[in-house]
Amino acid sequence: MQIEYVKPTKNISVGIYGWRKRCLYGLIIVLTFVVFINICLTFWLSVALGLHWGSIGPISIFKNHVIFRSPVVLKDGLIASKIFSGDQSFSIQSDKSVHIQSGSKTKHSALTIDKQGIHANCEQFQINDRTGSKLVAIDSSQIQVYTDDLSIVSEQKRLELPHLMTNSISSDKNLSLSATDGRLMLTSNSDIDISARQTLDLVANDIIIKSHTIRLQNEHIYFEKLRFFDRAKGPVVGRSSQSYSVCICENGLVFAAIDCRQHTFDCHNNNNKKTMGELIEIQEFEASEDRIWCVSWNPTGTLLASCGSDKIIRLWGREGERNWVCKSSISDGHTRSIRSVAWSLCGNRLASAGFDAKVTIWERDGQDFVIQTILEGHENEVKDIAFSRSGLYLATCGRDKSVWIWEYNEDENDFACAAVLTTHTQDVKHLKWHPQKDVLASCSYDDTIKMFIEDNDDWSCACSLDSHTSTVWSCDFDATGKRLVSCSDDKTVKIWQAYEKNNREGIRSSNGIYPVWKCVCTISGYHTQTIYDVKWCPLTGLIATASGDNGIRIFREEESKQADAPPSFSLIASNTTAHLQDVNRISFHPKEPGLLASCSDDGTIKLWRIEIKSS
Repeated sequence: MQIEYVKPTKNISVGIYGWRKRCLYGLIIVLTFVVFINICLTFWLSVALGLHWGSIGPISIFKNHVIFRSPVVLKDGLIASKIFSGDQSFSIQSDKSVHIQSGSKTKHSALTIDKQGIHANCEQFQINDRTGSKLVAIDSSQIQVYTDDLSIVSEQKRLELPHLMTNSISSDKNLSLSATDGRLMLTSNSDIDISARQTLDLVANDIIIKSHTIRLQNEHIYFEKLRFFDRAKGPVVGRSSQSYSVCICENGLVFAAIDCRQHTFDCHNNNNKKTMGELIEIQEFEASEDRIWCVSWNPTGTLLASCGSDKIIRLWGREGERNWVCKSSISDGHTRSIRSVAWSLCGNRLASAGFDAKVTIWERDGQDFVIQTILEGHENEVKDIAFSRSGLYLATCGRDKSVWIWEYNEDENDFACAAVLTTHTQDVKHLKWHPQKDVLASCSYDDTIKMFIEDNDDWSCACSLDSHTSTVWSCDFDATGKRLVSCSDDKTVKIWQAYEKNNREGIRSSNGIYPVWKCVCTISGYHTQTIYDVKWCPLTGLIATASGDNGIRIFREEESKQADAPPSFSLIASNTTAHLQDVNRISFHPKEPGLLASCSDDGTIKLWRIEIKSS
């Protein structure tokens, strides 16, 4: 028997023992805990944010659109091509304002909603009904309402429109159609029907009806103020039971008389004479190759000062009976265009205002004028300058929206700034002192006229005259200083009346001290371009205007039999081609009635004579 000896095998264990094992187990436990925490946070975030497949809470994101299922707060705005709310209401809320804009940066439309209201910046604002049909369309030229019935509901029951196109106008109570500052026109391509259940009042100085046929379907017609004439007595003041006939002259005049064939009234020679005039050119000066901005007579009317873009002041004087020539010229006062010149009441000082922001005061030295002083303070162009009638003050205005009052110091023979008035919000174009008081009127690009007055050595704005709808270019007082005329870029001339304290009309001022100025008359329809200057002649009472349509027009006040009737002015003379270009300034001769000077962009100065005749 053979016995084989087998060595016993030794088992060797392979692994991690000791401290290494303990570290591995610790690491596995930590990683497991971290994974568990991440799973919990992910679950919590998905629940908190409402994360689902294809959506984030109330927000569902698709390829071409995004859906919000709850209110959304936007911090920096939203850019979208279309917003659709489906069958739900759409609401936008903001603590400040909501601004909606479409289009490019250079050409866009915008809708802004704020505390002040709703503002739309666009070429046309349009409101449609549910079918897409227009209801209201508004642009810069007109307002179109596409409806058969337009009701104006307000406490004042008032609608102000310069032009209205409609098929019918009606009111449940009183209907008033008025044109405060101009002419009320009713035009139609077919018929115009005016009807009232009770009383129909047509009130105007002149009522013009242009129609082929006029039908009056009234049971009673009264001519309460129709003029009556008796063959022997002439005009009849009182009324009697006598029957009269309605007489119609060839010129259209209607009156009443017992017998139209035998009355003594002459249709062609009645008391309604119209005063007409003629604007006759006396002389033309070739003053400059560039525009002439201003002309101004000295107080005695012996010299006419002119200035313009050539930076030269020229003094024109009479040579002989009719001929005017340039006596002298001043060319060393300004470095840019001279916009305005003005004389002091004594005639020994001449002031000039330039685009170089300087005001130069010239003083007479024999037959010449030398620089007395140069006033500086305006930031840029000085537009106008004026001496007060008292001689104590000099006023200047400019593009910097300010009016400066300079006070004359007789001991130092110099002017010092007394006040800088910044009431206007735009360029100040023109200045005019009251003919009797130290009250200053200023006209501005902000469409207003301001009245400045001194009170306890402090200058302030007493009142603002607001009626023009565009730039007010010039103004002038009448001889009494109780009325003011103004002209504007809106092509109108307005007459203003001063109402002093305790006036019989019962008009009260805001402070009870300064007079109140009210617009009592508007002259419109005569100018086709901007009216740059207006003058009220203290000798004749005529009003002259200079316009951008190259014309000069003369107006005269109509006589009124009623003391409290508003003033009315009529055109008595005009020259629509007075100059070849814009007429910038006009000036009445202070001593010779009817003599007028004008200057223009065409570089000429012209003298005119106004001749009045009755027709």
